Amino acid sequence: MLIKDLRQFGFSKNMAAIYLSMFDKAETKAGEIIRSTGLHRNIVYTGLQKLEEKKLITKTNKSGVASYKVLNPERLLGELDNKKKLAEQIIEELKSKQPHHTQEIIVHEGVEEIRKNELQLYTRTKKGDVLRYLGISPYWHTVMGTRLRKKAIEIQNKNGFELRALSGFIDDQESNYVAATKNLTTFKIIPDITSREVETIIANDRIIIKTFVEPFSVIEIVNSNVVKVYREHFDALWNQEVQTYVGWGQLHTLYYEKILPSLKPGDTKYVIGAGYGEKNNNDNIANFYTTINNLTIKKGVKKKVLFHARFKDIVDESRAALISTNQNYFIVRYLPDSYYTPVEIHISPEYVFVLVWGDKPVATLYENKDVRESFQKQFTLLWDIATQ
Repeated sequence: MLIKDLRQFGFSKNMAAIYLSMFDKAETKAGEIIRSTGLHRNIVYTGLQKLEEKKLITKTNKSGVASYKVLNPERLLGELDNKKKLAEQIIEELKSKQPHHTQEIIVHEGVEEIRKNELQLYTRTKKGDVLRYLGISPYWHTVMGTRLRKKAIEIQNKNGFELRALSGFIDDQESNYVAATKNLTTFKIIPDITSREVETIIANDRIIIKTFVEPFSVIEIVNSNVVKVYREHFDALWNQEVQTYVGWGQLHTLYYEKILPSLKPGDTKYVIGAGYGEKNNNDNIANFYTTINNLTIKKGVKKKVLFHARFKDIVDESRAALISTNQNYFIVRYLPDSYYTPVEIHISPEYVFVLVWGDKPVATLYENKDVRESFQKQFTLLWDIATQ
């Protein structure tokens, strides 16, 4: 078993055998090792030299005869530290050779991976840094458990980094977390961020998407451009006042008094994450959009829509009811279901509103130019990876 463990640590099979053969005596000679291991003398002398170079054994000469003695096995930790330092040097050199536009996507699955990723994120985030959360999940506390939740709080307090979160709710667990992190954590309520199963974290060098339902997953997107866009989007939301429209009546008011009058011939309207709700109101939503889309097309306004793939059949039926399905006016692409949330983002030249379907539709309107530009960049990034 020890030979197998040493081999995983980087020893060759022969070196592991030579090293282990020396532990049953205070000192030993090369000839004794050759006899006990059955290895060729050249292999033994080469192995002894490598072990000596690693400072795992020492050699003394008595009357011209070499004797060997093992040193404290804890020196293996020094070997590990040296490998870590070497790995860090290699990583830095490789990073310097990477093109800046490269993207890395890392996927982890399982509860243990969520716990591990969270603690790693907290550990590498330092004073002066800000972790931004788009949406928070109450299941975080259950997944982390009391011990790891306490550990995360200790790390944040020790490192002194700030945590900002935009969410549709704040419960007692979150309030207790805010109190425990000594003014380092701030939450803001935004009604349109309703998901309780997904958290999107904007770190210094990556976007981390965590899903707190089976199979429990972590997706890390290491891309500086994507991080920049998401950070701008978050900061714009963080600093903005909003108008909220609740119910079908107010939704009609939003469209007929704000959105449609603001559209002009030649304009383009964009939608991220379009869908038809999760309740039994699909027909109401489909009829509503058919009416709105026909009015939009009549005004000579183009639409580019990113639908979720799960709604493709309904989209096909709805497109048949339009005045024109000319691709110049109504262009559709599909996002994979891994991107699914119940939130729609509508972007027009003057406004952005975020819409959540439910028993009552809820729309949150933003009139700020920076918010619009931030969402527009997000649309462009997603449009390029969607399927036509």
